[in-house]
Amino acid sequence: MPSFLWIVLGALLVGGVSLSAGVFLGRLTVWRRISTAFSAEELNPQLTRFIQRLNRMIGQISQDVGRHQSKIEATAGELNAMHGQSSQHLTELVVNAVGKILESNETLQKRLHSAESKLQAQSAQLDTYLTKSQTDSLTRLPNRRVFDERLRQSIDEYERRRTPFALLMLDLDRFKAINDGFGHLGGDYVLRELGAIVSGFASEHSFAARLGGDELAVLADCESAEDACRLAEEIRAAVAKHRFSFEGVALAVTMSVGMAMIRPGETGSDLLGRTDRALYAAKAAGRNCGFFHDGKRCLPIDVAVPAPEDREGIRELCDELRQRMAEIVKG
Repeated sequence: MPSFLWIVLGALLVGGVSLSAGVFLGRLTVWRRISTAFSAEELNPQLTRFIQRLNRMIGQISQDVGRHQSKIEATAGELNAMHGQSSQHLTELVVNAVGKILESNETLQKRLHSAESKLQAQSAQLDTYLTKSQTDSLTRLPNRRVFDERLRQSIDEYERRRTPFALLMLDLDRFKAINDGFGHLGGDYVLRELGAIVSGFASEHSFAARLGGDELAVLADCESAEDACRLAEEIRAAVAKHRFSFEGVALAVTMSVGMAMIRPGETGSDLLGRTDRALYAAKAAGRNCGFFHDGKRCLPIDVAVPAPEDREGIRELCDELRQRMAEIVKG
């Protein structure tokens, strides 16, 4: 058989194998995304139907590729059995076989092109489902499920590298009174505004989420309790200063904050428990304030916590004031 025909046939066979492998790997990738994104109890009927359609589509693609591969293998087997044929006759058979494979390739290519368009549309829908499953629809912040995963990751990172971080829990003061006075529409308005304010503090080193009801949480990379206290106070003050106005009526909205720094050996539940106790201490102290748990007790957050670079200057100022006071007393 002429060598160029073997080259052409070999290329076709390899192409068929590569095509099958590519579709198979693509199927695994799609299903990995689905399996990691949702647990069984989270699959609502609409999403279940979507996954079933996707499964049927991928199954059909696999069948098409499988039939195509079978044709190629059968043709290869026929060619391998053509020993003793004349060169001219063998060439005609090979040309005929190549023509059949090209025709099969063209048919499969059309099917795959159509399937690819459908898969792209399905992928876009899946991305939408993923976004909705991870985002609170009211505040536009990540939801509790995402928060729990982020907290687990932060604790794992702390255990490996001792990267310090703080947990802040934020709770609106007297939110029930807002709902009672202005209805749930008024309450929803306040929560939307709160989500916008808190999201403004989210950055590469901090993460905000809605835990449920009127309770939000912030995970922040902080080197010290002073840094975390400062962030807690900035968020509390931003809410207190914000102008809340619903249907032309000004609303006085404040929030209480609880904070705790991660400690060695703590679990997520341990950290949440300490932060929650700090939040209750803030509520008990009159609301619109912050407390932090130092590992033993709850302490009020100093609203005038100095920045580290300012401490030396403050010490010098205090020393100077003491000296002047001593001079006045002596004089």
